[in-house]
Amino acid sequence: MKVLKRLAEKPVYELASEPLTLEASEPLTKAIGLMKKLNAYELLVKLDGRYGLLTTRTILARSFSPGMKVKGLIEQVPALTPEDPLGKAAALMSQYRVRSLPILEKGKLTGILESKSIVRLMGELGVPRLKARHVMARSVVSVGWGESLAKARKLMVTRKVDQLPVLRRGKPEGVLTSTRIVFSLYPTQAETLGEWVGEAERMLKVSAGNLAETGFPTCGLDEPVQQVIRRMLDHESTYIFVEFLEEIHGVITFRDLVALIPEPVSEEVPLYMVGLPSDPFEAEAAKLKFTRAINLLAKIYPDILEARSTVKARRVKEEGRQRYEVDVRIITSKRTYTYTDSGWDLAQIYDNLMGRIKRIVSGRRRRRLPGRRSGEA
Repeated sequence: MKVLKRLAEKPVYELASEPLTLEASEPLTKAIGLMKKLNAYELLVKLDGRYGLLTTRTILARSFSPGMKVKGLIEQVPALTPEDPLGKAAALMSQYRVRSLPILEKGKLTGILESKSIVRLMGELGVPRLKARHVMARSVVSVGWGESLAKARKLMVTRKVDQLPVLRRGKPEGVLTSTRIVFSLYPTQAETLGEWVGEAERMLKVSAGNLAETGFPTCGLDEPVQQVIRRMLDHESTYIFVEFLEEIHGVITFRDLVALIPEPVSEEVPLYMVGLPSDPFEAEAAKLKFTRAINLLAKIYPDILEARSTVKARRVKEEGRQRYEVDVRIITSKRTYTYTDSGWDLAQIYDNLMGRIKRIVSGRRRRRLPGRRSGEA
């Protein structure tokens, strides 16, 4: 934890990269061509002196024509200042599900912060002795080798994921990413609308296996996170699948790793956790996730007086393992909120809590900005 706290306090300018920007008035075909050339998942887009992001996930979710402009697909994201702490940036990346954020000083773009730079620094400094099972996202959605690209695209859009394992006879044989689909599905030099539509329709009927990439990185459930980071960086990959007995049990992305960095808060909410498991790694993972969830909630409900989590473990003889029941009480100056969940995986329960809190925060943000459209920067 000490290493992560020191990392959280670093100013973002120390990890800033040279920004590459695109004007919002540029045609989408040009943007996709540039992304393909750079093998980039995101592009920073300038619009009326402000900045947003164009991502392959957004492109994948929309139907458009060759004449469409970048402006209609910009994702609105907050900007950082050079002195902002890395912990703040990590929280924003997790909240907005992005891999980079612009850095502005007095309204002028001075750099961009990328999640890859953060993960690389985490690998150099070391991280707590967590294991892959404590960090991974579970319930990995997959697609069959012979199933269509259209189905894979729909799964990515509805489940909000950027990579799908491609299974053949129930075993993972490849992986399909959102960038792979976008770069293959949308031609950048189609001369007519007919050519564009015809090529896109043809590609959507292609089997997922035909576009799947092999040689994807994997790790074991109990592999140290430090080793997982090295493996991802060696493969130049933003994800790694967690396997057990040749089956995929989870996935770890840059976003999952960046989310381990605590966000500095001016006045911490008193947190109490009772009944944590004896496994120090499992307990530490639960603490990290609960702390981040409550700190995020405190941004919109600053009157939180304390948050308390009680964990009860019950051993199930038939399964030979423990089932957890978690009760959360959040006390504010006006009322008390409760949350209850149960399951086999303690970290997943706190991930579910974070998911509910993010929906609350997202709803509040939309109500505060009723006049803005999702395409505005």
